Amino acid sequence: MKSSLFFLLSVTLCVGAFATVPLTGCGGGNGTTAPSPAAAPGSVDGTGKATLTILWTPRQEETSRLIPLATRSLRVTVRTGNGDVFGEAVIVRPAGTNESSLTFEDLPTETLRIVVTAHPQEDGTGTPQAQAEAFVTVELGENAPIRVRLQSTIARIEVVADKSQIKVGETANIAVSAKNDAGELVMITPDTQEWTVSEEATRSGTAQITGVLVGRARLEVRETESGKSGATEILVGRSGEYFLREIVAPENFEACRPTGLTNDGYVVGTCTPSHGSFWRSFAWESRTGEMIALPQTPDRFVFLASGVNESRQIVGDAMNGFGYLLENENKFTQLQQLPNANDTVLGINNRGDIFGTVSDYPRTKQIGLWKTDGSGKILSANYSLTHEPFAINDQGLIVGQANNVAFAWHTDERTPTRLAAPLAQQGYPLAYDVNDAGKIVGRYIPPQSGDQPMLRSLVTWESPGSVARPYADRTLIYKPVRMNNREEIIGEKAEYSKPVLWKNGVVKEISSLVPTDWNITEATCINDRGQIAGTAERNGKKTMFLLTPQGGNGDLKVGVR
Repeated sequence: MKSSLFFLLSVTLCVGAFATVPLTGCGGGNGTTAPSPAAAPGSVDGTGKATLTILWTPRQEETSRLIPLATRSLRVTVRTGNGDVFGEAVIVRPAGTNESSLTFEDLPTETLRIVVTAHPQEDGTGTPQAQAEAFVTVELGENAPIRVRLQSTIARIEVVADKSQIKVGETANIAVSAKNDAGELVMITPDTQEWTVSEEATRSGTAQITGVLVGRARLEVRETESGKSGATEILVGRSGEYFLREIVAPENFEACRPTGLTNDGYVVGTCTPSHGSFWRSFAWESRTGEMIALPQTPDRFVFLASGVNESRQIVGDAMNGFGYLLENENKFTQLQQLPNANDTVLGINNRGDIFGTVSDYPRTKQIGLWKTDGSGKILSANYSLTHEPFAINDQGLIVGQANNVAFAWHTDERTPTRLAAPLAQQGYPLAYDVNDAGKIVGRYIPPQSGDQPMLRSLVTWESPGSVARPYADRTLIYKPVRMNNREEIIGEKAEYSKPVLWKNGVVKEISSLVPTDWNITEATCINDRGQIAGTAERNGKKTMFLLTPQGGNGDLKVGVR
């Protein structure tokens, strides 16, 4: 006769590194021994033991999982050499422990086949999520270890959207499912899903994406325990010229201001608290909407972020008078304090040049230059002038002013270049930013004549040695703030402090690009994609924003970049 029996199991987890599926559950005990089965057909006199050890989650040093995260029980079947079922046990995922072990007593001394399947229900039912089998040879009076490696049963991942087309700002719901070779659903959890979304969309919520750019958005989902992936595509159409996203300030903070913006939409900035006098810095990931509070310096001073480069190296100052470089949002390098009293760090370029000012207030300011290892030097050496740098490009060209005259400095040279006024006129040209092509943007203040008002005209220089040329209507008073490599400029109408955008020869108030319940108060950053970050008021409350050009041509154009 054939004996069949369900073993109570023992729990002592011991599972090696392996990739499979998710699991949760409760129940189970430690070190339990299964009752002895009746002798099976074909067994020989004398018996032995075999022990199966289980590690429900991987050890810290291991990178993969043996048992799916969604598994609530394991079904273990012992078969004799002729295929008969000798015994069976259901092992429930234990609560409060990571290890389980099951010892089979009084086994026949022969080679047995062990089959293990992982299930989503505690009673060992439901479509198997992973499975494995192994052979163990039982010897008289010995305890043989049973070693199995579960393999995921997932054959494919299916990703389905409830809409094939959306417009920028609209959302699509996403359903992700796993199936085995027979087409049966295999239970998985969101914790084992890695989502990769192309730049046309962003993930919003656990099972949604939102269109942000005109084009064909591709979503790929990888189930980490099986290694299987699935994908879908959605056409994203144009709903307007720009897509507006609110950057929500950290809790209990307001008056936040972006100070840096990378080409992949990573924003850094500073905030003042609603109550009290302590500041803080933040980083905001536009792809996920995650708001990250940047840490204090190692000596517990508040860090004020002033700039960031494409490697996400963040620079800024601390209340102790030192400048700092912050990498990976957690590693600080203190910048060398230069001979004069106070250092102010202003920015960093993509080759790692850090610039700022060194001041012996109230006398003069000089230009400070640091490397990412913390070492620094004073770049300017004319102590009769007050130097105010405003920007640096990736070639190491710094622009700014000295005693109200526009200058350009190179990080490898101590002698600056004075920037010429328009058509050799007298007046005060001021430089504010420089792009990687060496083009400089600034403004020109001509001498006041009689009762005429002092007009300020936006000007550009093709290079430090060229003559400035007017960029916009001279009758308007403009102040540029930043220029990107596409020669798009953000700034303000100085008499009204209205943030404006110069793009393709056209000047627009930025508030005209957003819904009417938004009032843009300052545009502080623009990247090479044309994204703009800054501050705003919405329904009487201060907030921050990120504007992203949608692309395409016309409100109904779909799938065109």
